[in-house]
Formats: sequence, structure tokens, C-alpha cells
Amino acid sequence: MVNRYTNGKIYKPKNKDNLNETATEIQNKHNGRKHKYGAKSTTVDDIRFDSKLEAKCYNVLKQMERASLIKGFKMQIPYELQPKYKNAIGKKIRAIKYVSDFVVELNNSDILIIDSKGLVLPDFKQKKKMFEYKYNEILHIVKSTSELHNLILGGGRNG
Repeated sequence: MVNRYTNGKIYKPKNKDNLNETATEIQNKHNGRKHKYGAKSTTVDDIRFDSKLEAKCYNVLKQMERASLIKGFKMQIPYELQPKYKNAIGKKIRAIKYVSDFVVELNNSDILIIDSKGLVLPDFKQKKKMFEYKYNEILHIVKSTSELHNLILGGGRNG
């Protein structure tokens, strides 16, 4: 009997301990593997964050809200950058979407859209441009909690 992963690759056990495990069981063990760029998912208040930075920003925003430095904040707000459509030959093309990490309402009622990024990749730069064009809002990128502090306490003036 040939044991295969769901992607079709043949599974060959490396040691005797794995002889009784199926390829799918082994693959499921590795679903919790490291993120491609080193981000480590973190859970705070029963909320799973994609990175430690995003979790730290959440904690900072909670503290700022308790201290009345901001009115409030929301997380994971979806935006459609381009609607779905059918191309010239009738193939369905999916919509392009972006989900912000945080939307913060300042005490003066200004709104800041914030994304926490340790590493800004080219595809995110493109989505940022599309977002700013469509919604006529600045998408703020913070790489540390101190940048988040400076952004909010400065009234969102650094773009």
C-alpha cells in the first residue's frame, strides 16, 4: 500500500515510530509550522493574532482606550479593493480584498486605519495603494508599539 499526502506526494516514514501514522496525520502535525516570514501567532483574551506585534498593538490600544486616550477601536475590518467580475472569456475572477488590523477612533472623532507589519512585502504595498486610491484614506503601517503610540498621540499626522 502506498501512503500519500493530500497533495499527492508519497510519504516515507523516517523512523520506526512513524510507521503506524498515516500521511495525513503527519501532515496535520505540521499544520502548526512556522510562518514563512517568522511571524508567530499569539493568543490574547481568547483572540488569535497573526503576529506578536499585532497582539502587542491590541494590548496598547486596550490600555489607551481604558485611559481615555482614544474613543475606541475595532479589529479585522474588511474592505473590498476590487469587486469580482468575469473576464473576456467568461472566467470568474475573485474580488481583491484587504482586512485592516485595527480601525481606531480618536477623541476628536478622526479615524485611523492601522496595519501592524514587521515586514512590508510588495503585494501589501500594492494593496495599500489600491486602498488609499479607492477609500481616499491613509493606511498607516506600524512596525512597533512605539510607532503606534506616536501615531495616535500625534493625531495620525505621520503617514
